Amino acid sequence: MEGKAEYEMFCGACHNPDGKGAGEGAFPPLAGSEWVKGDPERMIQVVLHGLEGPVSVSGKSYNLAMPPQGGVLSNEQIAAIVTYVRGSWGNKEKGVDAQFVKKARERTASQQKMWKANQLLDKWPLPSQKGPVEHLIATVYKGEFKSMPDFSKLEPSAVEEEAEGYFDLSNLGEKDHFAVVWEGEFNVENGGDYTFQLDSDDGARLFVNGEKVTEVKGIGAMGRTREGRVLLEPGVSKIRLEYFEYKGEEGIALGMRKGKQWVYFTKDKTKKSSAPPSIPLVVKDEARIYRNFIKGTTARAIGVGYPGGVNLAFSADELGLGLAWTGDFIDAGLHWTGRGQGFQSPGGRRVLGFGVGPAFALSAGELSQWPKAWQNELKPRFRGYVLDDKRQPEFRYEVAGIQFFDKPEAVQGRELVRNIKLLAGDSPPQDIRMRLSAGGAKSLGSHSFELGNGVRLEVAKCDSVQTKVTNDGVILELKLKPGENRIGLRYVWK
Repeated sequence: MEGKAEYEMFCGACHNPDGKGAGEGAFPPLAGSEWVKGDPERMIQVVLHGLEGPVSVSGKSYNLAMPPQGGVLSNEQIAAIVTYVRGSWGNKEKGVDAQFVKKARERTASQQKMWKANQLLDKWPLPSQKGPVEHLIATVYKGEFKSMPDFSKLEPSAVEEEAEGYFDLSNLGEKDHFAVVWEGEFNVENGGDYTFQLDSDDGARLFVNGEKVTEVKGIGAMGRTREGRVLLEPGVSKIRLEYFEYKGEEGIALGMRKGKQWVYFTKDKTKKSSAPPSIPLVVKDEARIYRNFIKGTTARAIGVGYPGGVNLAFSADELGLGLAWTGDFIDAGLHWTGRGQGFQSPGGRRVLGFGVGPAFALSAGELSQWPKAWQNELKPRFRGYVLDDKRQPEFRYEVAGIQFFDKPEAVQGRELVRNIKLLAGDSPPQDIRMRLSAGGAKSLGSHSFELGNGVRLEVAKCDSVQTKVTNDGVILELKLKPGENRIGLRYVWK
């Protein structure tokens, strides 16, 4: 058969029809593969420029590196190989000629690196196939809902099976004044943290294995994307998606991501685009800065990812830590593509919040409640930050005329140390408190505190501060001397 010799010479060593060969299963199958079907340019680009990284084929994941062959194969040889594969082992796709390959080569002449799966599929998507949800049932309710109803108190108007495996509004035959509950199952091949992104017109609410993951509330158009994370075990997971439409346009979009790999639960490609591409910021030898909206803290938050897997968000509004977490830093896809609306969640799981309101307050006797806004006498001022040779920031700010030089650093992978230098005038104020955590802290003795979520705070013994636990959290009463003072803090994740 034409093309067989070229295929066996250049590809046969690593590809057998059943996907086994070099490394026994290290390479995906070609027999019946969705990657072989549809637009032939997808396959041509793999031969020309190669493919590396995670890829899903026929429901299985492969982490591979297929080297480029465009430099050693002519257009005629590539055409012969692609035509042979598309017509062998049960594949019944049309072949290509050398001219088709020539144009494909010219279109991507500037491509210098091997393709990633998501890059390739953005340009040449796979042909449509059955969706990821099995045993999917849609239960429809009639009513003029302006918020998510209590479905347990409603009588359904219809119950339908969604055999295609997608959450698809077009199958329901409804336009205005209705709600629907979809329930089904999906398979998880590799356990771990998964991020779900949901968008809708009007409201929608997502549950996975009985746990509420995220929600788009109220009446409104698409573009209000919300996300949530959940830890999934390998095997079958239950999924429930609730939706209501008041009137006007209707729409639903749901995607699930682990790393850079996406699974879409909604069929309409125009709706899928509401989920931004994943751009995880990887921290290697030096710190990385992310200045954008971070969920769980104020609008002027400065995200910092440190080598070793410790991260923080410093609030320039509240002049203190807004969040700290371990694991992955953050995904920049939401803000680095399109208009970049919304707040991005931290990338890790063990997230520690530091409460609402400024980090400093006047004592004024015993505060009944920590103030939610700055007291005028404190005159707070953020003065930016300076980076060291490892791009780790030192935050600089003023409170009540006291200059703060706040230098967080990550050590030993699970610890965050804050070395704070304070410069006070000749008569420093003696009635200022500094909050180091949100409420619910527990004293462990010897200047050590349990903050929750597996985090312990240690305060270095110092004449400049007196530590106490209140309903508002761990509070430092500043007892400053004129000139330079220092505070040492250590946050430790167990």
